Amino acid sequence: MKDVEINDVAGESQVEHYAPVIKDFYLDDPSFTNGDHTGTSVTAYAVIDPSPAGLQMKSVVGLDNPVSVKIDGNTSLTDRVSVLPSSDGKYLLTLKLADLSQGRHTLEINVANSLGEKTMATIDFVASEGLGNLSLALEGDKTVRNEAAFFLQHDFVDQPDVKFVVENIDGDIVYTDNNCTFPMAWELTDNNGFPVADGKYKAYVVARAGSQYGSSGKVEFIVIK
Repeated sequence: MKDVEINDVAGESQVEHYAPVIKDFYLDDPSFTNGDHTGTSVTAYAVIDPSPAGLQMKSVVGLDNPVSVKIDGNTSLTDRVSVLPSSDGKYLLTLKLADLSQGRHTLEINVANSLGEKTMATIDFVASEGLGNLSLALEGDKTVRNEAAFFLQHDFVDQPDVKFVVENIDGDIVYTDNNCTFPMAWELTDNNGFPVADGKYKAYVVARAGSQYGSSGKVEFIVIK
């Protein structure tokens, strides 16, 4: 969102402010989807755009803690949150959660700027101790030109639902298949069907079957057409 300039009656320019924006709120990995199964120990991440008014990093009279986190509506985790500035003017929130009870949980973030304007975001997830092992492998050489073929091995009791993800060297997700079967071949296109640029990429899978879940390690390869 761009800052909007408005003129007052005296002809002076002012910047219109807005509440902070919470972006990229996820658990463990950017491929996380709301409602996913996770382990009982996870790390939450969020990117916060503080707005032109700036993020109020210290409590002030009349305001609640400007960055607060709750789980399941009533348990505060604010004292365990790390919020650090990044080079692009935004802030990265990090929160490690351990020994969660098994079952469904809701994580809630509340953020205020220096004017006290607030915004909130929530994610839901299901914690489980049923961790399964997954091993993703690339067929042939690590340099691919036309397609990248992959094989998957796992120890799930039942056949899992598998999400296949490819990210570029910057960690941005360029391709996702939410219902993938193996062996499979990625045709080197992005989520819009356009060919990806040459360069380094990493692929991995996230899977679940009943109470079992798991994710593979990332397989690195190079695209050269």
